[in-house]
Amino acid sequence: MPEKNPAAKAALLRLSLSGPAGVQRMATKLRLGPSTLIGLAAELQDEGLLEVYEVSTGNAGRPKKGMRVTALGIEYLRAYEALSLKLLKSRRADLRRAAEDGAYARRLAERGASPYDLFLELNTLAKGARRPPV
Repeated sequence: MPEKNPAAKAALLRLSLSGPAGVQRMATKLRLGPSTLIGLAAELQDEGLLEVYEVSTGNAGRPKKGMRVTALGIEYLRAYEALSLKLLKSRRADLRRAAEDGAYARRLAERGASPYDLFLELNTLAKGARRPPV
């Protein structure tokens, strides 16, 4: 399943690397609402990319939350930045064909057939057809 907003995830991880900051300050920098930021941080925490902890300020009231990027989060950020450098080029016909292929795979799966197994079978048949008879 594709991610909802990988750019926002990467931005939050990048900002968390720069040091501790409050939710309000991070939300302002990322131009997100505080509740959206907290939800995104919880999602990243569930994925093991971010560690959220409470910071004691010594003042009365709700404790502040600190965010720390895990090793997996750093790896995710590196992979995201490496992939964002690659340009994707496609024609309208390529996108249309990909959508048709996806719909076909969905219909196969609805009928109980494995699209992957059928692809391997078709690939084997195609390789056999290319070889001249001995």
